[in-house]
Amino acid sequence: TREILNRDVNKHINFKGMMVGNPYVDPYTNTITMFQAWYHHGLLPWPVYDKFYRQCRNPKDYTSGRCQKYILDMYGMRGRGINSYALDFPMCL
Repeated sequence: TREILNRDVNKHINFKGMMVGNPYVDPYTNTITMFQAWYHHGLLPWPVYDKFYRQCRNPKDYTSGRCQKYILDMYGMRGRGINSYALDFPMCL
């Protein structure tokens, strides 16, 4: 947006703001970033996350049986009763 406004030498663009929709892009990037967040919040052990990250970060490998097994394993490891969409929300005990 900054570049668009900088190139508007005649000041014809009346830019008030920008709205972004759902950040879900595709299954591959969504899964990679979800597991990154889970790992960095302590929900996944390093050995499992590391195998997945090293062997499955290429979109061509992502659909392999090995990567799908890692994905299922990590879903099982995240823990019960955890809202994975609210990892940074405050918690009331």
